[in-house]
Amino acid sequence: MNQYTHLDTARNKLAKIWFIGGGIPFVLLILQSILGKYGDNVEDAWTWFIPAVFPTLTLMVSVIGAAAMKPKEDRMVQGNFLALTKATSYAYLIALTLVMLMQPFSPYEDPIKLFSISNYFLTPLQGIVVGALAFLFTSDTKPNE
Repeated sequence: MNQYTHLDTARNKLAKIWFIGGGIPFVLLILQSILGKYGDNVEDAWTWFIPAVFPTLTLMVSVIGAAAMKPKEDRMVQGNFLALTKATSYAYLIALTLVMLMQPFSPYEDPIKLFSISNYFLTPLQGIVVGALAFLFTSDTKPNE
């Protein structure tokens, strides 16, 4: 039997995953930047990271903020879809963080080279995650439609 979750609850759970999961590599990148890990390539490191996390976080904040100004809705989301969206979010955010953490152990001395290569596997995964998130955060489907 499929469980259902209120859409607002689902959105809040996903936002928590993304703010924590995106916040960890964000803080790591700040520290690495301050400590000179990227030398003259700090801008390249941030150019790689920002589009990987911030558009999704901005969408979430915007939708949750807009919903906060409206009466509570009684829309529900199927538990299976929420579980899939959570799982792909975790997978993406863990992969993103692992790229940063594993760089010292990779054969690429230049971290920016590894960041560039990681786009081959991060971008398709991000597309799947954002597709699921976009539906949950932008759908106008009302109950019983």
